[in-house]
Amino acid sequence: MDTDRSPEMDMEITKKDIVLTSIYGFCIVSQVIALVIFRDTPKNPYIVICGFVFLLLFFMFGGLPYYEFKKMGGVPEGKSYMSTTRLVDTGIYSVVRHPQWLSWVMFSIALILFTQHWLSLVLGITATVLVYIQTYDMDRSLIKKFGENYIRYMKRVPKMNFILGIMLLYRRKKYEHK
Repeated sequence: MDTDRSPEMDMEITKKDIVLTSIYGFCIVSQVIALVIFRDTPKNPYIVICGFVFLLLFFMFGGLPYYEFKKMGGVPEGKSYMSTTRLVDTGIYSVVRHPQWLSWVMFSIALILFTQHWLSLVLGITATVLVYIQTYDMDRSLIKKFGENYIRYMKRVPKMNFILGIMLLYRRKKYEHK
């Protein structure tokens, strides 16, 4: 979609954002520390391999938005890649609305699978819930920024369920070619 908006309409950071980000950041850092502390405990190697799959997903969902925003977002020269002036609904954004938030969930799951300890599980669940809560605030901000176009986008593309997103994208592409 090509809804042009001024870069000044970028999202405001609220106290709630700072608190949620601080808490889930603490949880994820604590998971990394737990991985180091519990590195010598017995681990199921197949679960560790699954952890590497989630780590790969972390890099994919975390990195692709940078290129998609730069390419399609109408980012003004010298501005952060997050300073989009157009709604981006292509590439990774045609699969999920919040790939970078999803990347942190993938990282947290990878850490749970690497650590295989209850403490990492509790921290990971906490981080995931807090990240998911932030996506609601992000959607509200993006509705303010992009209006009706974002509401239509929300109906087409799931928040963070990338499996559903791939299925819906496949269905959309299938019907476009008929």
